[in-house]
Amino acid sequence: MIKSIDLTTNSVHIKRALVTAALVLCLPIMTGCGSSDKTVKDNNLISEIKASEHTSVDDAYEQLKDSASTDSEQAEFIQQLKDLKECSGKFANKTERGNVYSAEVTFYLSRGKIYSTVVYSGYMGEIGDGEVSDSTEKGYLFESEPKGNLYGNEQDFHLLFGKDKLRIAWGESCDYTLDRGDGTPESVENYEVPFDESDTFKKIETLLDENFADYEHELIYNKSKSELNVYFQAPDNLREALNTNNSKLNDSWQKLVDSMKSFSELLLSVTKIGGKAENVNIYWVDSWNNSQSYDESDYILWIHNGTVKYNYADHLSEYPTSPSSNEKKSVYSDQHSESSLGSDSGAITSGEKNALEKAHQYLNYSAFSYSGLIEQLEFEGYSHSEAVYAADHCGADWNEQAVKKAKQYLEYSSFSRSGLVEQLEFEGFTHSQAEYAVREVY
Repeated sequence: MIKSIDLTTNSVHIKRALVTAALVLCLPIMTGCGSSDKTVKDNNLISEIKASEHTSVDDAYEQLKDSASTDSEQAEFIQQLKDLKECSGKFANKTERGNVYSAEVTFYLSRGKIYSTVVYSGYMGEIGDGEVSDSTEKGYLFESEPKGNLYGNEQDFHLLFGKDKLRIAWGESCDYTLDRGDGTPESVENYEVPFDESDTFKKIETLLDENFADYEHELIYNKSKSELNVYFQAPDNLREALNTNNSKLNDSWQKLVDSMKSFSELLLSVTKIGGKAENVNIYWVDSWNNSQSYDESDYILWIHNGTVKYNYADHLSEYPTSPSSNEKKSVYSDQHSESSLGSDSGAITSGEKNALEKAHQYLNYSAFSYSGLIEQLEFEGYSHSEAVYAADHCGADWNEQAVKKAKQYLEYSSFSRSGLVEQLEFEGFTHSQAEYAVREVY
C-alpha cells in the first residue's frame, strides 16, 4: 500500500473552495433576475445526473459547465467534475529495465457516487472500478481503493489521481508513478510503444534465436492485420526427404509439427496480452524471400493460431515421389532425430508415449509444476494415468521449473518474497520448491 499519506490540508482543496465561492458570488450578477427558470432547470439537471445509474464525468461536466445554479454545494460539485475531467486521460512511465507501461483513467457517476476505471496495459491482470474520494496526498486530487487481480489472485489496489500524474500501488512493494507531459516521447499523453519495439517482441525474438538457431528465421509484426508472422527456412532437401516416405523421418517431422502448434498457441497467448495481435502464423518455406512474399506453393508447413492449415506431408500423393537412388541424407533428420525427443524404453502404451512427447513440448516453451503439467495434459485429453506417467518420466527438475516460473513472473510484475512463494504454490509447486525458487531469484 502507499506509505506516508500527508494528512495536512491540501492547497488544491483550498483553491477549489475559493473558486467555488467566487463562482457562487458571481452567478447572480451574470445571470440576472430573469434567470430563475434556468436556475431551477439546472438544479433539477444536477439532481438527475447525481441519481443516474451511469453517467461519465465528461458528459456530466459538459452538461453542467454553464450551469446557472446559485447553490454553493452544486457549484462545488461542478468544480469537482472539472477537476476529475482534468485527471482523466493517459499516463505512462518507463522503468529502469526499459519497460514502458501506460494506463488510461476515466471516471463516472452512479447513484450519487463517483467511480474510477483504470485500464493498465503491461499489467497481467485487471484493476476493478473503485469509489473515488478526495485525496490529502500532496500533488493528487483524488484516490480510490479498488480490488483487482494478478495471475488470478485477488489484490487490493490504492490509486492516487492527479492532473499530471497517476500513482498505482498494490501488495507490499508494488508502487508505480506514471507521468504525463514531462517532455519525453515515452511518457507523453497518448504514447504507446510499438509492439515490434517492445520488450515482449524482443523476448520472442530471443526465444526464437535460442531454440531455432539451426534454421534461418524472421519475426514480422503486421499491425494493420493485427498478426504476428514467424518464417523459417526449411532445409534444402526437406521436400525430397519427405517424399521418400521414411517412417523415422515422418515421425520426426510430425513431432516438429506438433511442437510448432504448441509454440504458435504460446505466442498467441503472449501477444494477445494488451491486444497486440489477434493472429499468429508460423511458416516453413522452401526458399528465403526477404520481402515475405509467399504463396501456398512455397509452404512446407503453415500453422495459424495453433491449427495446421497446410502440411506438405499430408499431400504427398499429389506429388511425384523422388527416386530412391537419389536419396540424400536429410539435414532435417540429422537435427531432429527421434532420440532428441527421448527414448521409448520399456513397454508403454501409445497414450503414455504421446503424453510424454507432449510433456516435452510444453517444457520446451514454458515452466510447469508436477501437478500443473498433469492438469495441462489432462486438459489435452490424456487420461490421468497417461498424464502421471508423462510427468514421472519427463525428466524435469521441479526445483528448476519453479525457478523458471518465478523468473517469468518477475519479468512482468513485482512480488514480495512471500507473495511470490504464494503465487508459485498456487501454480502447484510445493512449499519447498517455491522457497527454493525465491532464494534463487532474489
